[in-house]
Amino acid sequence: IGFRGNNTRVDSNYLNGVCSVLADGGAIYTYNGSNATFTGRKVRNNIITNSPNAEAIYMDDLANGVLIDNNSVSGCNTGIYLHGNTNIQVTNNTLFNNVAQIKMADENGELFSLMTITGNKCIAYTSSQQAFLCWVRTNYISSLGTINNNYYARPIDDILTIAVQIASPTYSYTNYNLAQ
Repeated sequence: IGFRGNNTRVDSNYLNGVCSVLADGGAIYTYNGSNATFTGRKVRNNIITNSPNAEAIYMDDLANGVLIDNNSVSGCNTGIYLHGNTNIQVTNNTLFNNVAQIKMADENGELFSLMTITGNKCIAYTSSQQAFLCWVRTNYISSLGTINNNYYARPIDDILTIAVQIASPTYSYTNYNLAQ
């Protein structure tokens, strides 16, 4: 389901087995190549399952003005993929058994700002899965926005619960466990 424009709602859908051929796609997808400012966009109450090639909820290149709330995602490549966004609210989602439950990346140089990520349940089921992955080009993590009151779990072990990758000035990769 792709969407653009203001006041768009993607609500109460069941998506199963999407992106079985393509590997770079989202079950629910938007992007903003024009860098326009959007408002009133909501992705709520959706269930996405069994889509191992898919980014279940994919906010691509400069997407903004979206509330992602109360969705359930399991068995996908990434539960919620945030790719260089502004003013995205990710609240009260349940993400289970995805390669990454939440992934933030600014690979193309689009910097994050005004992000709110709160009240989510991020549960990695296997030892190769991550509860939260943040990949940024420079260390501006403290200015991304608000990331708090989320639940992170990795029942197998606690080594890869939260991973932070910073590419500049030198590449660094830090894993955080729940005690840190």
